[in-house]
This record gives sequence, C-alpha cells and structure tokens, in this order.
Amino acid sequence: MPLTKQLIVVIGVLVPMFAFAQDPRPPVFLEHADSVLGTGTQESGIRRYEGNVRFRQGNVTVRSDRATEYIGANSVDLMGRVVVRQGDMELQAPFVTYDGNLAIARARGGVFVREGSRTIRAHEAVYSPETRQATFSRDVLAQDDSVIVGSDAMTLHRTSRVIEAWGRVVMSTVDSATWIVGDSVTHDPKVKQFVVIGNARLWSQARSQRDVNSVTDIGTPDSLPADTLYLEADTLHLLYQGYVRRWARGNANLRHGNVASRSRVLFQDDSLEVVTLSGAPILWSDSSQLTGDSIIVYAPKQRVRKLTSRGAAFMVSRSGSSDDRFDQISGARIEIDVEQDTIQEVFAQDDAKSLYFRFEGDDPQGLAQFASDSIRVSFLQGQPEDIRWLGGVRGEQHPENVVAGRETEYRLTGFQWNTDRPRAAQRPHSHGGSWRSAVIESTSTEP
Repeated sequence: MPLTKQLIVVIGVLVPMFAFAQDPRPPVFLEHADSVLGTGTQESGIRRYEGNVRFRQGNVTVRSDRATEYIGANSVDLMGRVVVRQGDMELQAPFVTYDGNLAIARARGGVFVREGSRTIRAHEAVYSPETRQATFSRDVLAQDDSVIVGSDAMTLHRTSRVIEAWGRVVMSTVDSATWIVGDSVTHDPKVKQFVVIGNARLWSQARSQRDVNSVTDIGTPDSLPADTLYLEADTLHLLYQGYVRRWARGNANLRHGNVASRSRVLFQDDSLEVVTLSGAPILWSDSSQLTGDSIIVYAPKQRVRKLTSRGAAFMVSRSGSSDDRFDQISGARIEIDVEQDTIQEVFAQDDAKSLYFRFEGDDPQGLAQFASDSIRVSFLQGQPEDIRWLGGVRGEQHPENVVAGRETEYRLTGFQWNTDRPRAAQRPHSHGGSWRSAVIESTSTEP
C-alpha cells in the first residue's frame, strides 16, 4: 500500500499497534498525532509520530511531543514532554520506551511521579501498569504527607502503597523530628510501619519538648540535644499508630541524655513508657553501670524514672576519684529510682551483696562488704549516703591500710566494668542530591 494511503488510514482513527491476537493484554491504540511518517512493511516497519502524540492501552494513557514505533519489536520510543497516566498516578520524563510485549515503560533522563500526596523523583524508572509496580534508580527522593526518603533505588507498590528503598537510605519525618538511616527500608503507610535492615540508625526528637529552632540542632556524636534519642542496631522495626513501638535486634545500642545501653535486643513501647533490654544487656547512667539477664527502663515522657535488672543483677559505680575503686551491689533483682537524671535509691533483693569503699571527705577509709536478704542504698548527689541491710545480715569491714594498693582484689562475683558505652553518630543533613555526602560516622572520644 502506498505511504500516502497508510497515512490516511492512521491519522484521525484509532489504530491498534504491536498487539497480538493471542495476547490477553488490551491492544495499544494511537489516539492522535499531528503527523505520521512510516517506512517498511506494516508488520515490521517503523512509524514516526510528531506533535501532540497520544496512545492508550486499557486504563493507561501516554502523551508525548513525538514518538517512534518499532512494529516488529512491538515497542515505541516516546520523546519530549512524556506523560504516562494510570488512575491517579502520573509519570513524567523526557524519554520513555514502552514495551508492548511486556507492558512495561522504561523512563530516563529525570523522572517525576505524582500519586495523591506522594511524589518521587529519580534519574530512571521502570513501571509496569499491569502489576502497578514502579522501580526507581539513581538519586531517588520520595515524599508524602509523613516521610521523606532518599536512596539509591526504590520500588513502589501502588496497590499496597508499600515503598521498599535500598542502597544508602536516608529517611525523615516531614517535621525533621525523626531521622532514619539504613541499608534498606520498607515503609508500609497503611499500618504505619517501617523495617530498617543493615546498619540501622535512628534519631528521634521528642515533639512535646521541641521548639521551632531545635529542628536544625543535630547535636554532636557525644552531645545529643537533651530530648533526642539515638538508637542503632542490625535491624530496626518501627510502628507508629498513635504511639511508638521500636524493636532493635542485633547489636542494639541506645543513647539518650546521660543514659546509654548495649544489648542484643531492645524493645521500646511508648504507650507503656518502657524500654526492655535483653541478651547480655549493659546500661550506663552517669558513672554507674547496670547488668543482668534483662533490664527494664521506665521512662515516662522520655525521662528515666526507674531501672530494674532481673537475673544475675549487678550494679557498679566508681568510688571516689580512684580508677580501681568500685562500689558494687548484686542480687537476683535490683531496682534503681532516678530523679532528674540522678540516682536516688538502689534496692537489691534475694541473696543481695554489697561492697562499698568508705571515705571521710576525700580521704579513703577502707571498705565494708556485706550480704543479706535485701539491701537498700540511699544516695545524695549521686553518691551513697545510707546503706541498710535487711535479713540474714553477714559481712566484714577492712581498714584502709589493708585495702590500699589491693583495690582490684575486692570484687564481688560477677563483677565487670565496661568502658565501651555507645556513642551517637552524627545525624544526616539531607536526603537527596547532596544527601550522599551526609556524615554518618562515630569518631568522637569517650565522654
């Protein structure tokens, strides 16, 4: 058929293109083009469309300034201002290749996607209208009503609205109250859930205590803002449903004010206002250290009020200015009351033991070592002021001339002193563009 007759057939009518009778997919139609040029046969030729080009396949529409159709390959290149629409989703890019066999659009040259309140920017994207799944790559930046996510790559599942991001992910809430970093992040907005896998780190600033200027206060590795919680682990699982629940698994480290902890597992429930540590937990508060099989921290409004250690509980505190003198208390259970970040009272139960170095002013006066059913210690300005042994009391005291130079020999069974308390990494500064250069490291000295 002469080319002029082909143009008459194509222009102004709906023409099915690169569709096979046995393919269950709906055919692709050309709805409009200002001009059409064609070469080759109708089965394997090339057609070029110019000006206000519009295609449709089922509920998918495509617009572009120009397009080239490769009939034998069942594909079309769309160029210029390309817009792909399906439902309330709109994809924009300067260049898109649509594969009719696979029903997949490949966009490059700078991609912008809008769906409802969510927007995504990237250099490249692959979109399947059938599965309603889009995968973005190279400097991806996504934002919706609640979060902003930057990553190397990202997959959007439009049906479930789940986002999976990977490759140096940086995420924050839109108000910058919470920042998250990890190797990969999955966000399910329907259940308000995040799963962060690999080198997971979180900075969370208490909204109730923030002012408008504190958003830019990112702190330093060992000097976080007073209302900021820092948490890191191999994996973080976060749930936001009117309250916050956080699970940290594998090398779970926490830093909040003068409190720090290490454990294999950490669980925080803001609705119960508790943090539970398990798996060889260690908790530091000021110059004191607490260990046990598990540790529970009661922290209403993110202020520590009570610490409870269960199972082989052990508390150690520096005594005076000596590096070798440590006050110690152990028991099956230890409860510590805290007020304004300072220990007020310690209560040890069940086979309780204590070892305290004595001072008159700054002068050492030996030590007292006792065991009893329970021990209650009152503190004044962070130092032991009054000790009461209750039930089955037995013990001994040693004068200074016996203790001096032999301080390391006076240790209760189970004693350990750990100096590797966690340090907070510096919070990232941005998500996209320059976000790759954000400092994510912990190089400061121990406080």
